[in-house]
Amino acid sequence: MNTFGRMAQRDAFIDIRNLVVDDSPMIVDGGANQGSTIDLFLSLYKKPKIYAFEPIPSLIKYLRECYHAQQNIEIVPCALGDANRQVEFNVTRNLVSSSRLKPAEVKKQYHGLNVQIEDTIQVHCCPII
Repeated sequence: MNTFGRMAQRDAFIDIRNLVVDDSPMIVDGGANQGSTIDLFLSLYKKPKIYAFEPIPSLIKYLRECYHAQQNIEIVPCALGDANRQVEFNVTRNLVSSSRLKPAEVKKQYHGLNVQIEDTIQVHCCPII
């Protein structure tokens, strides 16, 4: 072991919970994907108001089916950006890696075909302010 010891493992969501003590915060989930972040915040807070942004149509449908009965969750069908407009969005094999940006070469080295672009779609982009 080196002289500095080991770094402590931290859970960013627990850190957020410790900083935001109100039981009904407003949360913006940019790139909600399949809702794992939504579920984490639902487990940490009693009544959060969650705005879940997701531009991929199949995932929008999935999220709406999963959370349709929860009034405190709003599924917003768009990508986050600087202005209201249509933009090209790259859908990758591993949907979590989908983005307006093309995968960087270094990402391709580590994740291989998972970050391969499967489709490029037009989606609505909107700012949150």
